[in-house]
Formats: sequence, structure tokens, C-alpha cells
Amino acid sequence: MTIATPGRRPLIVWDIVVSIVLMLGVAIFAFVIGTMGMFLAMASDGCGEGCNTGMITAGVFLAMFGPAVMAVVAMILAIVLMAKRRISFWVPLAGAGAGVLVWLLGFLLATRAVGW
Repeated sequence: MTIATPGRRPLIVWDIVVSIVLMLGVAIFAFVIGTMGMFLAMASDGCGEGCNTGMITAGVFLAMFGPAVMAVVAMILAIVLMAKRRISFWVPLAGAGAGVLVWLLGFLLATRAVGW
């Protein structure tokens, strides 16, 4: 369903509804994987002298807060696109994918620091 006004792009109702639902899903998803990022601190449990604790800390913080930052950026971009009446449902999906990539980067940082 689209609602048109003279001189403006038509309002795409289904896109707005889907975008809002996906933004809520991305917020929950970012919280869950950010919480999983806290447990990366356990990578240092078996460390003696050979671990790079700064690198572990950076990986944990990246895995904890990176997905939330990606979710917020995706939400802002989706809202801007909705305000301009453009298709925006893909933005939360891309934000979730970016959040997973950032989490994986934090995971790799934290686990590679063990044994350095």
C-alpha cells in the first residue's frame, strides 16, 4: 500500500512496518551478541605470562560494544531513509550483519592474544 501526496514520493507503508520490526529485532540481537562478548574475557583464564592482556581487553570491548554501535548506526540510517520515503528494510539486516562481523573481529582479537 502506498500513500501519495502531490510533489512527494509515495509513502510505502509495508516498508515502514517491516523496517520497524527489523529495527526492534536488531536491537535485541545486538544486546544478545554483546552479552556474549562479555564472556570472551574468559579467554585469559589459562594465561600465564604469555598473554597480551591489552589485546584481550580490546577484543572484549569490541565484541561487547561494537554490535550495539552498528545497530544504532543502522537504525539512524533506516530512519533517515524512511523520512526520505526510500526503501529502508534492508538497512537493519545489513546492520545485523555488520554487528556479527564486528563481534567476530573482537573474538579474533581476544583469542589470538592468548599465548603471545
